[in-house]
Amino acid sequence: GWSELPSPGSGTAIVLAAPAAGNLVAAVFGSNACALELVADSWQPIGPPLPVADRVGEPALAIGSAGHPALGWIDGNQLRVYRYDAGWTAIAAITLPAAPAGIDHMSLAMHGTTLAVAYDAWAGSFGVLAAKVTGTQTSWTRLGHLLDLDPQSDAVGPAIAIDASGAPIVAWTELVDGMRNRGLIARWAGARWQIVGGTPWLPDPAAVATRPALALHAGGAPVVGYASAG
Repeated sequence: GWSELPSPGSGTAIVLAAPAAGNLVAAVFGSNACALELVADSWQPIGPPLPVADRVGEPALAIGSAGHPALGWIDGNQLRVYRYDAGWTAIAAITLPAAPAGIDHMSLAMHGTTLAVAYDAWAGSFGVLAAKVTGTQTSWTRLGHLLDLDPQSDAVGPAIAIDASGAPIVAWTELVDGMRNRGLIARWAGARWQIVGGTPWLPDPAAVATRPALALHAGGAPVVGYASAG
């Protein structure tokens, strides 16, 4: 049955993650962002708290290996990410253009020392982009162009994972002509994005999907979960 764990602290959002070999980690967000590791049923802080000024939307937590988490959130119009090694290291912030409505979304994934981010941003319409850093790098390397199949459509709500080979995989939804929704997955093939599966994972064009959740099956196949109305 379920076992209740002690509270990791108070805040307005919490994210959980665990490395393949290591302890559960919680990230608690409020006026600060705090990472804590569950050791013998007690939450132990990972580094000092990080200041949060004006968080928008859902924060993110990723872990490449035990003791090496990364935290991310959108602070006003800045996408901020911090990676922990011996201490917190800030990755160069990404400035997001002001959108006429709605909010931006971001997602993090780690594999070993590779950290990847996917996010949506406004440029006449919403588009999904991705970038990565490796090792001790502190500046993002953009991965190709917009992931959108139709750059004039609104592509939003990305979720990212990294497969065993180190290739980022992104799932997102796209609103085409203001009427039809489709859910798509793409894999970074080293120089460009390749659509995975061939057909949209959102079969009903009238459905209005939430931001997807993305995980990789033991064999590496992407698995997408979402809720929808319509």
